Amino acid sequence: MPLTSRALTRLGVPVLNGMPVGNGTWGNAVESAMKALHLPVLMRHPDMDNGWCLALAEPGGERTFISITGCEAHITAAMLQRLQPTADTLIYVNG
Repeated sequence: MPLTSRALTRLGVPVLNGMPVGNGTWGNAVESAMKALHLPVLMRHPDMDNGWCLALAEPGGERTFISITGCEAHITAAMLQRLQPTADTLIYVNG
């Protein structure tokens, strides 16, 4: 769940969350976090789960990141059409 959506929701700013939610373990976790913030799932990917990232830290501080992309990297025009921004909507893109 992007920190931006969480922060804006806590500030009482209306949020139209365009984050794709997949079908699987990670998608369930994303949907649960969105429900906790009262954000509806507007973009559901029918075939894929959400991706994830694992950070490994060495004792000396060196870090290795393992990233697995998921449905958030496979947004379609049909999915985007589910979003209904207004004329004064501000758009924040992450990734």
